[in-house]
Amino acid sequence: MTKNEFLKQLHKHLKHTSDEERQDILNEYETHFYSGFKEGKTEAQISAELGDPRNLAKELNATAAVEKAEHSNKFGDVGNAIFAVMGLSLLNFFVILVPFVFILSIVISLIITTISFV
Repeated sequence: MTKNEFLKQLHKHLKHTSDEERQDILNEYETHFYSGFKEGKTEAQISAELGDPRNLAKELNATAAVEKAEHSNKFGDVGNAIFAVMGLSLLNFFVILVPFVFILSIVISLIITTISFV
């Protein structure tokens, strides 16, 4: 994969980042290509070392969504962070989903208990 193809795919799959942050990420990966060229590597070797741009974008999207959820109290931001992290792998899906369902069931049972006492 060429440098331009790699950066284009990475740009396409970066969803939860601002334009400024997206440009910083692309500049950082362009720097990796520049450093690789100085070491005598080809574009294909550098892109293979960096990995799949879709997977990199998933990781970066999950990180951005989690950071946004930490600074926000909105349920939608927390939900986006949960789904972004679950999208990383099937194992993460269960690691996140099981505690989420457990906590949600406790909250619902507390709400029902409170209503029944009233």
